[in-house]
Amino acid sequence: RALRVFLRNPNTMFGVAFLAVVVLAALLAPVLYPGDPLSMVARPFLWPGQDPAYPLGTDSMGRDVLAGILHGARISLFVGLVATALGLSFGILVGATAGYFGGRIDDLLVRLIEIFQTIPSFVLLVVMVAIAQ
Repeated sequence: RALRVFLRNPNTMFGVAFLAVVVLAALLAPVLYPGDPLSMVARPFLWPGQDPAYPLGTDSMGRDVLAGILHGARISLFVGLVATALGLSFGILVGATAGYFGGRIDDLLVRLIEIFQTIPSFVLLVVMVAIAQ
């Protein structure tokens, strides 16, 4: 039932399709643009659509903008997947340890995780207060 509701939501399906296109484009970046995305390929500051070989134009150094975006997406997806895997592994380890031992160890691990979840907000709050003064 939940899957049916998920698949009938047009916003959800648009998001899934967009994510699939981004992932597919990132995976095909070496095939679509086999060269180095940082190499100078044309004259600087080509506008998007000005040259069909460079659909998004070139930057100030003559590098293909689309090639840079696609190769950058590969790196971003890799970093996101690695960070997710590390966070998931750490969470499973802490959760399994807390669940197995229970009692004081569970309480200690819960408080430790709560501290780590609170610190980024606290630091941001301190910075905002310092700026406001």
